[in-house]
Amino acid sequence: MIKVPISEKALNDLFSGDTEGDFAEFKYDVGIERFVGDVVNHRFHRMTIPTRQAWIWKRLQKEFPQDYKQVSLILAFSPAEWEEVGDPVREALFE
Repeated sequence: MIKVPISEKALNDLFSGDTEGDFAEFKYDVGIERFVGDVVNHRFHRMTIPTRQAWIWKRLQKEFPQDYKQVSLILAFSPAEWEEVGDPVREALFE
């Protein structure tokens, strides 16, 4: 497998699932010089926050072994949770 450089698109693609309602949205924050974003995934239903974060960071480290530390903040939600809080989260992270 050819590794791609870390980018907004690469991060979004890595975490966007095949299941309806799964997606990721990342942005490079020039103020902190790191990527921030959110991951919405059906497998997070009934999963603890530390378990969600461990799953995310393992995937990051596997896909971007040299660059994963360029990511600062990732919020993780199930699709149902995102329905409740998505708009305010998106506004806080990306505007």
